[in-house]
Amino acid sequence: MRRNRGHEWTERRSPSSRRLARLVFVLAGFLPALLPTPATAIVGGQLDGDRHPGVGFMIGYDENGESFYGCSGTLVRPTVFVTAAHCLGGLTFLQPSAVTVTFGSQIPIDSETVPMPSVEISGEPFPNPAFQDDDNLLTFKQISEDYGVIVLDQPATAVFPGLTTYALPSKGFLERKLNKKTFEVVGYGITANAKHFKDLDFDGFRRYAIMKGKGASLRPPSVLELSGNPNGSQEEEGVTCSGDSGGGVFDGSTLVAVHSASNFCVSKSYNARLDVQPAIDFLSQFLD
Repeated sequence: MRRNRGHEWTERRSPSSRRLARLVFVLAGFLPALLPTPATAIVGGQLDGDRHPGVGFMIGYDENGESFYGCSGTLVRPTVFVTAAHCLGGLTFLQPSAVTVTFGSQIPIDSETVPMPSVEISGEPFPNPAFQDDDNLLTFKQISEDYGVIVLDQPATAVFPGLTTYALPSKGFLERKLNKKTFEVVGYGITANAKHFKDLDFDGFRRYAIMKGKGASLRPPSVLELSGNPNGSQEEEGVTCSGDSGGGVFDGSTLVAVHSASNFCVSKSYNARLDVQPAIDFLSQFLD
C-alpha cells in the first residue's frame, strides 16, 4: 500500500499561494481515495494559543533565497527541532538550500499569504538517512522512517521567550492498547473544507486537534495511525491535512510521533513513532 507524501507549499514567486495550494490538492485528488494527501493545517480542532509554545514552523529556501515550502515541527532541546524527513531534503523534488525555524501562535503573512516571520533561526537539516524517496509516494515503511532534525545555530529558548521543550518517549512508550486512546496533534498550515477541498487558505495560525488511536490496522507497529472527525461533537476534534507535516503528536508533554501523511484531510493520520529503536538511535545523536 502506498501513500503520497505530505508538504505544504508557500511559493513566494507564484501569483497566489492559495492558487498553488489548491493545485496541490487537485493533483492529489486524481489518486485513489485511500492514498493520503500531503500532510496543510489542522482541519477542525482549535487555535492553539499558548498550549504548545514549543511547536514551531520551518521554512525551506531555494538557491535564490526565496521561500518555497513550510512544515511544522517540535523543539525537544533548545537547539534541536524535530520534523519530518520529507521536509528536510528527503524528497528528490524538494531540496532546500537553507532552512529556518520560527515560533509563535501565529506566523505573520503578507498579502499573498506567504509566511513573513520577523525572527527566524537558521540551522542545519538532518533527514533520517533511512528515509528514501520512491517516486514521490509513501509506503508504510517510509512513513515509519519519516523523521529528522534541524540543529539550530542558536538556542531557540534564548531567542523566543517562553518556549518549552518537549520530552521524547522511552522505548516501547506506546506499547499498550492504543484503540481510542486520545492524542493531541499540533501544526500550522492551510485551513480547508476537507470534504470538498474548498476555501484553502494559509492564515499562519498554530492549531491543535484531538485524534484517537486505531487498534487493528494494516499499518506496521512503527506507524501510529490516528482517526479524527473535523465535524465531531467535541470542539477539539479534527484531522491533519497538508503543512502539518512534521508536526507533533503528543501524549501529555511527550512527543510520541511525527506527522507524515493523511487521507485527503478527512479522517486518518499516519505518523512515525519515536518510541521505536531506529528512531531512538537516530535522535540520540543530537541530544548530547
